[in-house]
Amino acid sequence: MKDRLTLFTKYLLDFMFYTGIIVIVTLPLSFKLYGKYNTYFKDN
Repeated sequence: MKDRLTLFTKYLLDFMFYTGIIVIVTLPLSFKLYGKYNTYFKDN
């Protein structure tokens, strides 16, 4: 039982770690796209 819980926790933390890296790397692009999206629909 302990081994399964340890594996689950390890994979959960690995997933959160790599997802955080992806979010930080793509954050400037996300802000740029959001700015274009926001101004496009504000003008119309």
